[in-house]
Amino acid sequence: MSLKNLNLIKYDFIVSIIFLSLLIKIENVLSWTILALLSLTTLVLLDRKKKIKGINENNKFILKKSFLFILIPLFFIRNDPYHLLIFSSLIIYSGVALGLMFQMGLSGITNFAVSAIFGVGAYFYGLISPYYTGVFMIFLSGLTGTIFGLMLIIPTIRTSGHYTALVTIAVAVLFKVFLEVSDSFGGPQGIKVHELTLFGKNVSTLFEGIGFSIYSGYVILSGILLLAAFFIVLLIQKSWVGNILDTLRNDEILLASMGISPMLWKIYAFSIGNFIIATFGGLYASLLGHIAPANFSFAESLIFFSIIIIGGMGNIFSIFVGTIIIVLLPEKIQNLQEYRFLLFALLVIIILMIKPNGIFPQIRRKTFD
Repeated sequence: MSLKNLNLIKYDFIVSIIFLSLLIKIENVLSWTILALLSLTTLVLLDRKKKIKGINENNKFILKKSFLFILIPLFFIRNDPYHLLIFSSLIIYSGVALGLMFQMGLSGITNFAVSAIFGVGAYFYGLISPYYTGVFMIFLSGLTGTIFGLMLIIPTIRTSGHYTALVTIAVAVLFKVFLEVSDSFGGPQGIKVHELTLFGKNVSTLFEGIGFSIYSGYVILSGILLLAAFFIVLLIQKSWVGNILDTLRNDEILLASMGISPMLWKIYAFSIGNFIIATFGGLYASLLGHIAPANFSFAESLIFFSIIIIGGMGNIFSIFVGTIIIVLLPEKIQNLQEYRFLLFALLVIIILMIKPNGIFPQIRRKTFD
């Protein structure tokens, strides 16, 4: 890689870090909006320039950049519990969007029941937390969500398109209704959730002794989980498995003609995505401290779909931009009261009119290097 190309990647990274730190910290609505538009424009231009030059970042550089992408904003807001809570939520929502992106963006599997999978992971940890709160339990939450997803895939595996959408929408709606009428799950009021512990200490206060405020532990833990999930998905995407998933998304008949079972690979892709979604569901329950059916309504599924569509379907890097727009923007324009929904809707419509495939659309796979 030439020195000019390396400098371009560094500029991209520096701009991303500065803008993310300021977007989390700034409270003024007008300043935030101007900065958000400036940051999006700059990143799109840098991304286009990298595509023109054919720059392909290696995995080690992406890993280093991703760690700093979490740690540097954390340093700026280390004494601010409110912004630490927002940052933790951003990371968790990005993780759920990554699981959905693996299913829909990379494998072509429609899943409007993402809120139900998310809720299964959250409620599993919530119900088990009075007895055990170790970090390992959130991975069991992911496993529980995977098992629930395997039951869900039975009626959906032989359907496609809008038929699959209808089935998964029904599951999402019925899941919320089931939680509301079930006393075992706390009914409409929900259940109290005990906090995760690590080395005998609550995760939220794990780093208070070194000058970090409450919730900083969740930023670091959720960041580590997100980076681990992200690089597993990235390696899958770049491997021969990624080729199979591309074919599964584009042409199931072609895949079957090569002697590969589309149904079997649908199950694999659906299960991996559900494990990621439910794992972050368990972490989300611990972060909130209390969960209720309203946290896992069908509207949550639409939020996650909006993240991957606005960011760019099929590009796993785009989930971060989509999460900032869909999750952080409404939080920052609360002062506008009811007008914030109008402004938010107009922004989303304008983005999709200008960039119908998302801000950062899918990167074409290179067959030969």
